Amino acid sequence: DKDAIPFINFMTIHYLTSYKKAYEEALELIHAHHDEHGIDDSHTSYSFMEEKGKALYGLGQYEEALAYFEKVSFPDFAHHPFDLSILYEKDAYAALCHLALGNEAEAYSLIEIAVENIAGMPSSRYKDFIMETYVRIRQ
Repeated sequence: DKDAIPFINFMTIHYLTSYKKAYEEALELIHAHHDEHGIDDSHTSYSFMEEKGKALYGLGQYEEALAYFEKVSFPDFAHHPFDLSILYEKDAYAALCHLALGNEAEAYSLIEIAVENIAGMPSSRYKDFIMETYVRIRQ
């Protein structure tokens, strides 16, 4: 199955960025994955862009992270609330990047989008992160 290895790699990278906060290790795995499998619109390439943005954010490389968050697109097949919630995090992370860069208006705008998108989703770690980010940015 052509999707099995990319999915396993994505889940490992997602664990590293979201739970372990091991950003350098995540970047190494992203680069290794793309060296072996390339980057295209199939598999989970859209998610790898978000994970790379999260890793760069965690390393304080905010402008680079923003460039990757802009590359995240929502595939037509993403309908499950869990999948959507993961993807909705990109706007919260982008908002944090803008906040760190002193772009408060852009940070406010992006976190509003994230909150609007996540509002109808069930409770999850992703929804909690977006709502905590909202409180942090709107203070």
